[in-house]
Amino acid sequence: MNIKKIWRDPVWSKVIAGVLLMVITAIVSVIRSSYSETESFMDVLNTVLGVKINLWLALAVVLIVWIVVSIVKQKKNKKNSIPQVPFVNGFTEGDYQRMKWKWRWKWNKSLNIYDLTDLNLVCPLCNEGVLTIGYMNYRCGKCGVEINYRELNVNHDAVKTQILEDAKRNYSSYEDFIGEVN
Repeated sequence: MNIKKIWRDPVWSKVIAGVLLMVITAIVSVIRSSYSETESFMDVLNTVLGVKINLWLALAVVLIVWIVVSIVKQKKNKKNSIPQVPFVNGFTEGDYQRMKWKWRWKWNKSLNIYDLTDLNLVCPLCNEGVLTIGYMNYRCGKCGVEINYRELNVNHDAVKTQILEDAKRNYSSYEDFIGEVN
C-alpha cells in the first residue's frame, strides 16, 4: 500500500505519528541512560516524558509549521497548474498527407508539457467518422466503410512530427508547452 495514501488517512496518520513519538522517546531514553551511571532507563524515561513545555512555545511551533505547509502547498499548486494555451482548443485537426486528421492535447504533469494524443484519420467518405485500424483495413466508426491500409499509405509518426512542428511554428510563444516527438 502507498505510504502517502496511508498517511493521508485520518486514523492511520495519527497511529503512525504516535508510534514515531513512542520510538523517538524510547531512543532518547536509551541514549541518555547509557551515558548516565546513576540513572536507570526508567528514570530517564520518566524525565523525558515529564518535560514541561510552555504553551507559547507549542503555539509558536504549530504556527510556524502551518505557515511553512501553506507556502509549500501554494508553490506546489502553482507548479501543477495547467497553463491555458490557445493551441489546445484551436489546433485539433488538420490536413496531412492528403488526409484529414483529428487529435487532442493532453497535459503531462510530470514533464509540464502538452502531449499530442488520440491522433486519428477522419473518414474520407463521410468526413465525420474516425478510421480505426483492423487486421488489414481501416474502418469508419460512423459510416462503416472499410479501406485497405495500403490504399491510404499514411505514416502516423510522420504526421505526428509534422503536427508538433506546426504547433511550435504557429504558436511559438507557447513552444515550451508543446511535447517532443518520441
